[in-house]
Amino acid sequence: MQVDGNDPLAVLEGLDVARAETGRPSLLLCRTTIGYGGPNKANTAGSHGSPLGEEEVRLSKEQLGLPPDEFFYVPEGV
Repeated sequence: MQVDGNDPLAVLEGLDVARAETGRPSLLLCRTTIGYGGPNKANTAGSHGSPLGEEEVRLSKEQLGLPPDEFFYVPEGV
């Protein structure tokens, strides 16, 4: 089964399907985008192996719905 690895709900659903299969092994393929959420560096070599930089981190947080000015953020209930 192949799922969007950037979608947590899709991964959880894929795991549920895999766990329900008891007669044979399951394989869950999670396709992802390197640097997901980065408006300028997602899916580029610039998001792999080098710092994103302050501006790209801020823009990524905004795009992902996280507080852009918090250095370390943990949502309530986690």
